[in-house]
Amino acid sequence: MPKRQAILSVLIACLLIVLVYGAQPWTLMYVLIFPTYAIIYHLIGRRLRSEYVVACLGFLGAFLSGTLIDLPFIFLSGMTGRALGIHLLLGFQTSVGNGVSTFLATIFLLPILSKAIKRV
Repeated sequence: MPKRQAILSVLIACLLIVLVYGAQPWTLMYVLIFPTYAIIYHLIGRRLRSEYVVACLGFLGAFLSGTLIDLPFIFLSGMTGRALGIHLLLGFQTSVGNGVSTFLATIFLLPILSKAIKRV
């Protein structure tokens, strides 16, 4: 998918999230993070031919998304070091599930979606 089209589609999806949930620090993080992911995929994805490497990149992005979106809460809450550690560990439980599901979806769906996008 062309870079401009990918970034615009991600921005539209992020703006819909902001419209549904309101302009909050957490929803604004979507507008920062996911277009950045689209740029990273565009820059790195063209050089990668293996769906396993792309799936590992997807795992990393999905794993980090929860923590990155949660950064405003972390900074604004004034957590102590121990509370921050517990908060991050609890968040990583969900992040691992997101990462694994993204990895598996990429492995199984990337070849099919690549052919469908190239035909359009």
